[in-house]
Amino acid sequence: MDERIYDLLNDVEIDLNEYEEKELSSKEKQKIENRLLREVRNMKNRKQENEGAGKRQEAGKQRSSGKTGRKAAGIAAAACVAVSAIAIGSNPVAAKALLSNLYEKIIAGSEGEKDADEIKEIYTKIGEESARAEAVAESADKEAVLEAEDAGIKLRVCDVFCDGYKLYYTLELETDNEILTAEEVDGIFSDDIFTKSEQTCEVWVDGENESFPFNFEKQADGTFTSVQDYDFFAAETPKNYENGDIVPVEITIRSFGGVDYDNHDETGEYVHTDMVEGEWKLSFPVTVDTSANIVTEINKEDNGVRLVNAVRTKATLNLTVEAPDFSEAPYYDPYNDPEIGIKDAAGNWMIMLGCYDGIADDGTHVYQITLLDNGEKDLYLDVTERKNEDAKQIAGIEFHVE
Repeated sequence: MDERIYDLLNDVEIDLNEYEEKELSSKEKQKIENRLLREVRNMKNRKQENEGAGKRQEAGKQRSSGKTGRKAAGIAAAACVAVSAIAIGSNPVAAKALLSNLYEKIIAGSEGEKDADEIKEIYTKIGEESARAEAVAESADKEAVLEAEDAGIKLRVCDVFCDGYKLYYTLELETDNEILTAEEVDGIFSDDIFTKSEQTCEVWVDGENESFPFNFEKQADGTFTSVQDYDFFAAETPKNYENGDIVPVEITIRSFGGVDYDNHDETGEYVHTDMVEGEWKLSFPVTVDTSANIVTEINKEDNGVRLVNAVRTKATLNLTVEAPDFSEAPYYDPYNDPEIGIKDAAGNWMIMLGCYDGIADDGTHVYQITLLDNGEKDLYLDVTERKNEDAKQIAGIEFHVE
């Protein structure tokens, strides 16, 4: 689907008065090196799987920031969803009903991967509720820089999503720079992660420094794509957003480098290119859409674990769980780190998009868990020892969400 379809759809003239109006819609941060190493492993693993070269490495299973429990967050999206012209006007919310060209490209690039189904499910849901960055900026009447170009590299932000708990945005990179267009380049990073040199990628989300290097995956058409996500509950000072609030995002990148996942140098690192220096600045608003958020108070407890509440949004399900210090009796877990997962009524593990573990000085926990919403209402919280294959269950809580 060509991105120009959005322009055609938004040019349709209708009387919006005839239709229901819709509003447009980390105290503990992930360490940069750990995240980058995980991203490197993920990209290498995908390439190996696509070529049938070896098994998936255990270290590459987790992708989302924070602890991911039994199910890890994948990436990418799905097929186009049809909408009728009656739902389409100049309102950027209407355009959310279609998956963007970039999301379609990402899902196409995930075909054949081991976790392709999970990838598709995640970005189908997120993609359907995302809006074009350009449309959001226009609706919010905020100045924005959605595209930057330097040194033969063009960088743009395409899609944005925010429900007050998670923020997603997509980036696309096009280049004719001869360093990054070499055939052996499989991916691009925004920092020289292999020599651990100075970080050259700065990210600010509503005034919070969320800087970490980006990775871009090569697609069939030669472009490179990246999906970034941010957990609001994992911020240094979490903020409560209301419907229609604006979250500004600012990005500054000063270098890009390519990596070849088929070859290693004499130090054992993946072969990588020289860095391409320049400056790429993006700034854009993201509109918080909490119009469909539903809070369910639960307050159920089992063996010291208490499920406080659940908040269902248009795309995610967010749980607050309080738990004891598991290193003490009767648990005796020296790492104070059990495994947490949520099942639906059919016994399927729900996809976890993020899990922030707020540990107090006394060792007790407040978990903020974000799941991909699958529409199920009857669910089950499972907390299990992480000791071995015969680990015992610590707590199990059946609960219902609206």
